[in-house]
Amino acid sequence: MSNRALIEELNAMRYATITNMPVTAANLIRRAAAALEAQEWQTIETAPKNSTNRLVWCPENQCTFSVTWDATTEPPNWAFFGAGRSLNYLCVTPTHWRPLPDPPTD
Repeated sequence: MSNRALIEELNAMRYATITNMPVTAANLIRRAAAALEAQEWQTIETAPKNSTNRLVWCPENQCTFSVTWDATTEPPNWAFFGAGRSLNYLCVTPTHWRPLPDPPTD
């Protein structure tokens, strides 16, 4: 099941049965839906302009890149990184972003 399908199912469950559930179960469903939704691709306009690394989608070459916001450039813009060098020339206009996934635990 995709994250989007799970979010929709959790939201439907939350609204359909929330009055019959214990408060802790309802809160758990709300938190799970919010956590999954935060991991979905979002339009680039909603991306935080800070130094947090994130993934962006670049449609011109159908690739994702790790980026951070670089306020030191004129004009401020996304700074693309990979293989230890700047990759700004590979992606002119990212259209979507998402947080980096959690690192491996083992």
